[in-house]
Amino acid sequence: MKLILIYSFWILAAPLFSADPTPNPQETSYLEKGLTQKNAGNYMAALQTWEEARTVLESPSLAIGREYIQLVTEQNFEDLFQNSSAMYLWGLSAQEVDPMVVDLEMKMLEPIVDSKDYKAWKNAFKEEPIRVLPLIQTFWLSQDPTPDSPYNERIVEHWERVAYVKENFYENSRSVYDTDERGPVYVKYGAPQKTDRNIRGSSEYRIELWAYTNHNVSPIYNNLFIFGDFPGQGFVEVATVFDFFQPRQFNSRNISNATLVAMRESVRQFAGFDPLLAYQYDRLLFETQKTTFGLDGVNAGALAIGFRNEFTSTARRIHDKAPEEVSTYEEEFPQIPMTLAKYRFLDDANKPFTIAYLESQPLGPLVLDIAHNEDSVFTTNSDSLVQALDFYTFAHGMQVRGNNWELLTSEKLYPEIIVDVEQDSPPSTTIFTVPYVAEDAWQVFYAQIKNNHPNTKPELNTPFPDNLRGLNSIREQQGQPLNTDTDRLEISDIIIGYDLRDDDGSTIIPFKASHNGEIPEGENLAFHYELYHLKQNPGGVARFEIEFEIRKKQRGLIRLLPNEAAFTLSLTQQSDEPYFKENLEVETSDLKTGTYTLEMNIVDLTTQQEITKKIEFEVKGE
Repeated sequence: MKLILIYSFWILAAPLFSADPTPNPQETSYLEKGLTQKNAGNYMAALQTWEEARTVLESPSLAIGREYIQLVTEQNFEDLFQNSSAMYLWGLSAQEVDPMVVDLEMKMLEPIVDSKDYKAWKNAFKEEPIRVLPLIQTFWLSQDPTPDSPYNERIVEHWERVAYVKENFYENSRSVYDTDERGPVYVKYGAPQKTDRNIRGSSEYRIELWAYTNHNVSPIYNNLFIFGDFPGQGFVEVATVFDFFQPRQFNSRNISNATLVAMRESVRQFAGFDPLLAYQYDRLLFETQKTTFGLDGVNAGALAIGFRNEFTSTARRIHDKAPEEVSTYEEEFPQIPMTLAKYRFLDDANKPFTIAYLESQPLGPLVLDIAHNEDSVFTTNSDSLVQALDFYTFAHGMQVRGNNWELLTSEKLYPEIIVDVEQDSPPSTTIFTVPYVAEDAWQVFYAQIKNNHPNTKPELNTPFPDNLRGLNSIREQQGQPLNTDTDRLEISDIIIGYDLRDDDGSTIIPFKASHNGEIPEGENLAFHYELYHLKQNPGGVARFEIEFEIRKKQRGLIRLLPNEAAFTLSLTQQSDEPYFKENLEVETSDLKTGTYTLEMNIVDLTTQQEITKKIEFEVKGE
């Protein structure tokens, strides 16, 4: 009955907003019929009613989409997780909405959204509530850990957390989830890695400490939250354990030495829980012991106020450095180590593009899954790891998405998993050619490994598909391309490496690329570069001069001495096109270990335009 009353209130309250579409009677009928079934405990009937609405209604319904995924996650209907994600995203594509439904959805997402993005949502809502829905949809699409499928596991995880906090943190209704102040923290980050509950002194305040140890907020400290059950208030969040003292004690400098010591002892009982609390206790102990003799009330009060302000400021700084939100499932799921290197070029039509090297190491997640399912993936005649690979599919993918996260282009390839039992297996590598769309477009790169054996299960119980056994992804904005002004000389990014092979034209880069700039000692340096916008003379020939110089990078006082070049080369080149492409090998096999700088200086002999490029590399010994 509660949900029906709430929705009825939304309808009555909607005229408070400037944009108030007339409620769709058919949508309202389906919504209320499903809510009646839900309140009667007929959960599957309610879900079927709302699924039917999706096939019947001319316009999607945000209210129905929200109710569907809420019920699925509240009742933990795992078989319907994928469908609940689709129903929710369907609702976000609505063409008309009740503003109160949108307002509630925004507020329920505020804890996990960047403050700048949320401000944009509020501004859009003021103009017209319907304009917020594409922004919310973009947010969720950008959070999708499996970008190659329509199923968004992060949405399901969010609603699972909402269901959890409603059931477990109900000591007051201070949050948008009708929970106490532990609710929004749990929705942001999931369960903390460390918890502690305690009673403080004779006042018997319940104190609860949560520490998230994996947020990288500091080399020393964790992301720490302190909650206290104040009389008549229920659990609320506080910045420090000092906040359990009466506020009036901090409005006066007449705090006694005994009160200050009591404050110190309130920190002491928690000092072993977290490094930050241990540090605070040490500070308090040092100062109070140092001033025990002759400490007057004014000094004690000033000291207490100073400590409270200092500890509060530290807590805020740590929270500010923490991530906006964290997916527990994605963190716990086997991750495929992955690196990405990108280089900017222009094609023959002077259009910018990127060459992206995606390298990953799927062997770790693969071996873990094989060990978990060895009875299925190994036959009775063999226990070969190579034989077990027959059941697995490994993929590298690339997507370019617009500013609203719409898919513009994509490619999916299936590199080989290289198994070397005698030494570390080399990474699986895929080279993508990525077209430039716009600076605010996004590039998504991902790696996934799937087990296609029908009788196997993943080790962890998560919203991810059963056949997914390892994943990773990198998302970043497309960035600034090379200059396309044909009146301005331009040079590509330089790809360096070693082991140059005969160039038969079948590959752009006919050598082993070294994206970290390391060249094995005894190898010759190879590199690829391209020049653009060369000016051709009346005969159609472009002439330019290029100088190459390699110098060892000097450190400390040595740089004051003459810096003798290890290699120099000057060439005069010509091209029948306004561009020039070359793979070049430089004799560096005699160079000693150390860091070097390759400097290239190019002069267009027709226009006298000049451009310089520098890149560092390191000759690395075994």
